[in-house]
Amino acid sequence: MQPQPSGDPRYSAAATAAAAPNITAWPVAVWIHAARMLRRWSRSTTILISSVAMPAMMMAVVVIMFRGMIEQFSGKPMDLPGMSVMIAVTAMLSGALTNAGSTVRERHEGLTDRVQTFPGRPSASYIGRILAESIRSFIAAPIAMIVALMFGADFGSPIAALRVLLVMLLTAIASGAFGVMMGYLAETPQGAVSAAPLIMAAMFFNTAMMPRDLYAPALRPIVDASPMTALAELTQEAIAGRINAGHIGMFALWFGGLGVISIVVVTLKARRRS
Repeated sequence: MQPQPSGDPRYSAAATAAAAPNITAWPVAVWIHAARMLRRWSRSTTILISSVAMPAMMMAVVVIMFRGMIEQFSGKPMDLPGMSVMIAVTAMLSGALTNAGSTVRERHEGLTDRVQTFPGRPSASYIGRILAESIRSFIAAPIAMIVALMFGADFGSPIAALRVLLVMLLTAIASGAFGVMMGYLAETPQGAVSAAPLIMAAMFFNTAMMPRDLYAPALRPIVDASPMTALAELTQEAIAGRINAGHIGMFALWFGGLGVISIVVVTLKARRRS
């Protein structure tokens, strides 16, 4: 490696991480990698649009185009809080898969291998990417909720809204980890986004879109098992301030399982490279 100028802030930060005690060196290195990704994304118009504008536009379009039809068909008001979290998660996962395609291209160009030369353990770059992707994903949640509020959504008290945001934060971590895993497992950008049809299907088969009883009997088991249904039900309970172990278990199975599996796969890949 070429000697780096002492005034380079990136080198100084990396050197600080390398010189820090072991108990702090790894978290500092993780944040250095996460901050590198976040700075780069902040300069990308495409990523800013997908992270900020897309959830707002999706929420507005769904309410404007489908609210009247859903309410007339179901005879009930649209579940705006549930719809907002469904839109937010769809935007999270869609953005994560899009970035996964970019990760595949970076791998083929050798950028991820060059990043491994930074001070610190190789796992820091992987976990740092998960952290950055989780932060980027989480942005969709408050944006979708704000748009829902503009259309009359009721999230209860501020404390209830914070509980909803906590649920969305856990979902964002799972989404970020899933996107990073796909970026390191897929061999082509197209392969990285292969799960997109499943995400779109989950968007339409859930209780946030319309009540369960209005789906055809053959589709109700799919609706019951949908991750979006688990999220919508948990959101309603977060707003009401009550706990249903079954809904928490379903949420943990879908999003907790997705996050754990993704992090384990990424960690094992990091160990193989160390």
